[in-house]
This record gives sequence, C-alpha cells and structure tokens, in this order.
Amino acid sequence: MAPRPPRNKDPWFPGLPPGPEARLALFCFCHAGGGASAYREWVGELHPAIAVRPVQYPGREQRFNEPACQSMDALAEGVLAALEPHTGTPFAFFGHSLGGLLAYELTQRLLARGGPLPAHVFISAARAPHTALPREPLYDLPDDELLARLRTMGGTPQRVLDEPELMQLFLPLLRADFTIADTYRRPAEDPLLPVPVTTFEGAEDDEVNPEKIAAWSERVGGRHGHVRLPGDHFFLQTSRDRVLEVVERELLGALG
Repeated sequence: MAPRPPRNKDPWFPGLPPGPEARLALFCFCHAGGGASAYREWVGELHPAIAVRPVQYPGREQRFNEPACQSMDALAEGVLAALEPHTGTPFAFFGHSLGGLLAYELTQRLLARGGPLPAHVFISAARAPHTALPREPLYDLPDDELLARLRTMGGTPQRVLDEPELMQLFLPLLRADFTIADTYRRPAEDPLLPVPVTTFEGAEDDEVNPEKIAAWSERVGGRHGHVRLPGDHFFLQTSRDRVLEVVERELLGALG
C-alpha cells in the first residue's frame, strides 16, 4: 500500500495537499461556528483538476486554543496572508453564510491590490453586504436566548447543544463569528466584482430572505448565476450533490 501523503502543516489549511492532477484550488470558507470539517466530504468529490482546500479560521477544531477573530478586518487579513503563497495558480472561492461574506470581502481586497483574482466566486446563503441584517442580531443575545435560536437554526450538533459544559466553551466562538456576520457592511459604492459569481439560496431559509440574496446582482459586474435549492439555511447538507454539480461545471468551464 502506498503511503498517504503528509497532511498540510499550515494551520489555515488542515487537509491534505492538492493532488498531482490539480489545476485549480477551491478555497472553502465555513459558516459562523463552523470549521474546515464542514467541507471534509467535498474532498475527492470533484474532478481531479479541482483541489478542495477548506480554510480553518482561528478558534475552532485544530485551532481551538487560538483566539477567534472579532472583526472581518482581522479575519480577512489573516486569510489573505495565508492565501498569498497559493494565488500564483488558478483559484476560486466558495463561502457559506459568514463564509460567503468573507469570500466577497477577500475578493474586494484582492481587487483593491490589483489581483490576482479568483476565477469564480460562489456565495451560499449570505445576504448581499450592502443590505441590512434580515433578523435581529445574535451576537449580543443573553445565553439562554442565543441557545434557543441555535436550536431553531440548525447547524449546531445536538450533542453540543445538549451539553452545558460544551456550550460554555462554544459560545465565545459563536459570539465572535456572529459579531462579524451581524455587523458586516460594505458600501453600495463598492466596485462591482469583475469575476463570475454564483449565488445559492435555500428555498426554506428563514435566516436570509430572497430579497437579500437577489441584491447580490447589484454587486456583480461580470456573469452572475443564481441557484435556488430545497432546504433551509443549511441546505449544503441536504443538497450537496446539486451544489457540487454546479461548482464543478463552472470551474471546469473556467479551466477550459
């Protein structure tokens, strides 16, 4: 049996390094409270030319002992520094919820620096960044109210919700992530993204209403596709195959 390749030692990229056939890296950004493991099942599911690279923010999973970022500025600058050695070859962004806002912020920052830019940006279950939050902010709710909201939202494992000690460890991370997601704004005068963008929406998503998703068309200067799928805010779990089908088609098209 051939030995398994060593895992990447960079804390931002905890997975296996790209395989020899990879021609494009798909950097994946998780939702509030999530980690790189949210994309574990994606690895190996796409064409070998596409390397899935889940990104691990500080404060979770293997990076649990590090302080979580408290602002989009801190998170985006940390990710950009980690990405810099990997942007000399084609790459794309996929972000879900908080991760979708991060993908947009990163692309704006790369645009301001003169590139390089992603070949495609996939934004999933995230409001357009110039629109108001479609619900009450979560980051400053009392613990009991925040826990009640988490139970209705989904996305947090039941075993964590049912363990008070685990939740006490988990709540600071959630509050940090929700602070970023709930307070993030970009001006409507932002440069339009000059790259292809695909947005994904869950048909039963109570967290992000259709108007906030539709407003992404106002932020895109290139080709914009939109996909509406069955499911709630975490439709990535129930409609994963359809999402991967769209992502693969678009990225193989970008590779020619």
